[in-house]
Amino acid sequence: MTRNLPSAFVSLIIAFCVVSIANGNLRAVGQDAVDSFRCFNMYLDFNNASFEENYLMMGAVAKQIEYLSGDSDVSEFSAYMAGYSTSAESHKRTGRDALHWAETGAEWLQSSVSTRNKPFTGLQLAAYIYADRILPHSSSRLVREQMLKIYAVWLASGGGSGSVNHGSATLYQDYLALDHEGRDNYILGQLQQTWVPE
Repeated sequence: MTRNLPSAFVSLIIAFCVVSIANGNLRAVGQDAVDSFRCFNMYLDFNNASFEENYLMMGAVAKQIEYLSGDSDVSEFSAYMAGYSTSAESHKRTGRDALHWAETGAEWLQSSVSTRNKPFTGLQLAAYIYADRILPHSSSRLVREQMLKIYAVWLASGGGSGSVNHGSATLYQDYLALDHEGRDNYILGQLQQTWVPE
């Protein structure tokens, strides 16, 4: 009985480690290298999807890259390509198709706010997708309210959680000084200014 105790204890430890690795609570030796190699291959897939203008594939691969690396820049870029760039007049899409991709890009940005490591620039981009690509083709009051809400959240963030942008912090102070109707008009004025994506 005493001889079986150490082997049972070792088996219990091994089982605990296997369960922890499976749940993601513990990383296996060399897992970072494996994830890095997988990310490299996914970036190749992402570039191919971008070249082929396969935006759904770009979005799917971007989510995988973000899951493995924790970096959300690729997710934001895929949302920009699908939601802002591809819906531009220069792409010569039908109005319905352009609107579909704009709504898709905005949805990608909104649905992933809690998982992106830098969500605030994505909020700004989502607001501009609404303003430039969705609102001109939709009379929905809900679309307008969603756009105003997203931009107000971006203003409240000061431009992001890293280094606070003093320009957007000042804009937010000006926004807070206004009444409700004035705030909506203030945001619409900001969104109608010429905007060049960074």
